[in-house]
Amino acid sequence: MHYSFLDEVTDRRYPGFPIAEIAADGSSVITKHDGTGGLVSVGTVTAQLLYEIGEPDYLNPDVTAHFGTIQLAQAGPDRVR
Repeated sequence: MHYSFLDEVTDRRYPGFPIAEIAADGSSVITKHDGTGGLVSVGTVTAQLLYEIGEPDYLNPDVTAHFGTIQLAQAGPDRVR
């Protein structure tokens, strides 16, 4: 985990793998399976984006993904839209 605020992660046993529920319009919700540990929050999603991407333009093998307009909001427990 690349997150500085470990005191926010109350259950560190058996962390759940993140799931992206992607809608037809390209928006998504990041979540994890119920009953698993870890935390999905605006903070953890932001930390992972900064670790993985680092810049607004992310070069992929087929396209350049532009992340300059990302907006994150907590959409429920362990759900970030």
